[in-house]
Amino acid sequence: MTLPPEIDMCDGCRDLAGAWWQHGIADGKSKFGLQEFEFYEHLKDEHPTLRLASLEGCNTCKEAVAMAQFVLPDMAMYRKNGDYVDPAELHFVRHLLERTAELSGKDVGWAAD
Repeated sequence: MTLPPEIDMCDGCRDLAGAWWQHGIADGKSKFGLQEFEFYEHLKDEHPTLRLASLEGCNTCKEAVAMAQFVLPDMAMYRKNGDYVDPAELHFVRHLLERTAELSGKDVGWAAD
């Protein structure tokens, strides 16, 4: 999976990816999730045409898509602006972030496809 050009060239994506790699991994799951959500919001606001879709062969993507269909209304997540957060799209953000090592300026062992 290669990064879409709009992510590759975006300073905001670069900053968010760098924070995810530097702080999210070190601080554990709570910080990880928060930064993934921030990246999700950035993508929705700044790159609205970018399609956040499941990755072929990822079982967790399949589970996230299945779960999204059965989320109870009181368990649904919403952005500050009231937009629904699709759990499958939010999961896909992790795949994008995993591929942003080169954007973060850190050598973390991920190679681009």
